[in-house]
This record gives sequence, C-alpha cells and structure tokens, in this order.
Amino acid sequence: MALHLCVQHCGSSRGLCVTLFLSLAVGGLASGCVYALVAVGFSLIFGMTKIFHVAQGGVFLVAGYAYYWVSIEHHWLPLFGVVASLVASIAIGLLIYFLVYLRMLNSNREFFSLFIGSFGLLVVIQNVISIMFGVAPVPFPSTLLDGIHIKGVQVTYGDIVAVALAVVLTAMMAWFLRYTVSGTRLRALSDNPSLVRGYGLNLNKLRLLAYTIGTALVVPGAIIYAYTQGLSPAAGSDIVTIVIVASIAGGVGSLVGSGVVALGYGFISGISVYWFPGAWAEAIAFVAFFLLLLVRPDGLFEGAN
Repeated sequence: MALHLCVQHCGSSRGLCVTLFLSLAVGGLASGCVYALVAVGFSLIFGMTKIFHVAQGGVFLVAGYAYYWVSIEHHWLPLFGVVASLVASIAIGLLIYFLVYLRMLNSNREFFSLFIGSFGLLVVIQNVISIMFGVAPVPFPSTLLDGIHIKGVQVTYGDIVAVALAVVLTAMMAWFLRYTVSGTRLRALSDNPSLVRGYGLNLNKLRLLAYTIGTALVVPGAIIYAYTQGLSPAAGSDIVTIVIVASIAGGVGSLVGSGVVALGYGFISGISVYWFPGAWAEAIAFVAFFLLLLVRPDGLFEGAN
C-alpha cells in the first residue's frame, strides 16, 4: 500500500516514476527467480515420478526453518545453516518418499490418492512447525534488504543473490540433463519409461535421483525467501500455490515452462504495485495466468522438457 501511495504522488517527477517502476521490476524478477527454483524442482519431480508433490511446500518450510535454527537462532556461520538446510530438506523429502509415496506407488494408487496424501503431509508439516516455532514470522536480519542504487534504481543484495543463484543453478541443471549419462537417462525416463525399462535400467533409482535433485532445489529458494519476504508456517501453502500454478500454466512436466511462468509471476506481481494496491498483486498475477490458460489450455510449453 505504501508503494502504491508513493506512485500516486510521483506525478510531479517523471524520473521518479521511472526509477520506482524499474525498482519494482527488478524486485519482481528477483522474486520470480526464487519461485522458479522451487517450481523447476516441483516439475522435475512430477515429470520423472508422476508425483504431484504438494508436500514440496512443507519441505520448503523445513529448509527455511533449519537454516533459521542454525544460523539465526544459534548464530552459526551461514555456511553451516545452508548445509543444515540441505540435509534437513533432503532427509524429510526422502522420509516422505519412502514411507508414503513409494508405498502408494507400489500399491498402484491413483493420482488423486497421491495428491491427497501429499496435501495432508503439507498440513502436518505446517502444524508441527507452528508448534515448534509459533505461527508468527520468525525474525531474519535485513542483510539482503540493503543494496545499491544504479541511476536511482534500487537493487538489493537479495535481488542480486536470487538472480545469480537462479542463473547458475539453471545452467548447471541444463548441463546435467544435456551432457551427463544420468541426465540423459532422466530425460528418457520422462519421455518413455517403458523404453528405459527395456534397456534394463532401474526406474526406481532414476526416479529417486530426480526426486532428490528436485528437493535440493528448494533450499536456495527457501533461504532467500526467508531473508527477503519473511518466513512463517503459512509460507508453505503460499509457495506451493505459486508453484502449482507455474507448473500447470507452463505446461505440466515442462521444466522450462514452469521456470518461465514462475519468473513471470514474480515480475507481474512486482510491477502491479505500480498501478494497484499491494494487496492486489497476487490476484493480478493469478488472473494473468488464468488468461494464459484460456489461450493455451495445455500450458505455455505444452509439457516439452
């Protein structure tokens, strides 16, 4: 709301309006990079395992709160917090996979059963974290909210870190899937599981690899999100809603599509504050992607990996 009021009163200075718009655009793109990391992990898991991993929101919370407990509450170096976040998120992810998903898959449960089970896990994780840390946002230092000004445009350190990590991790993912044996096998698994099985490859091991990579991609997004937007148990539902929309609007199973749409979500919700109250930002972004689905019902990239 405060930003919207600033926009209303910047009519006397065209330059001020331009720099404000550009600052909002940069912040929106940075937020989109955070969403894209989580969305690509979600799509990777669904594309390779056919698990609609709604509990990814719970893993996101575990990653964020593990970092908070180690590096903020107990004042250990951020590196230790990152390691703890990675270990905790993969551990809870694998626990979910072996105790719930694998059993349901082996018993040939339908997609809807997996979806309900995953949603239930998200609710359980949110409630456990609420009991442990409370429902209010936990305090994070404003380190990444400071930044620099480039010709009047505000660029926070959080924006720089988010964009840099998104670029590096996306490039690493592209290289892995394109040029490594395991990556080639994962792409084949997504396209034709029967063919992969026919070559004598272990489908369960490949699915577990994809699931672990998708889980690990949550960690950088969760930490940056916590520093820049705050962290509370409700963030799990918020992030997984964005991720689901990005995965569907981008094309179910499309890593590129989900990443692009998640980036677009952040950008649209960021710049919408220039014209509308901040409370409307998410609604405007969701309406934009609803219109996208009306034009392209199969998604932006129609499931192409």
